[in-house]
Amino acid sequence: IVGAQSMLKALDSKEQHYSVDLAESVISESRLELLCEDDQVDELVEIIRSKGRTGQPEAGWVVVMDVAKAVRIDVA
Repeated sequence: IVGAQSMLKALDSKEQHYSVDLAESVISESRLELLCEDDQVDELVEIIRSKGRTGQPEAGWVVVMDVAKAVRIDVA
């Protein structure tokens, strides 16, 4: 789970704040990143869609992307 900022429209003024780094009004969000096998994608998407509730009418998006390459960074 990664903290993120977005310039999407806030659902109410309480969730929006000004980012000095971006010089824009932003909302704070959480991003869940998973790496899985192709045959697990549909099941994981459905679990996230059915269990990932925020209490808001627009709870977010599930984005599925292919990983072209993954390279381990070795500890020296």
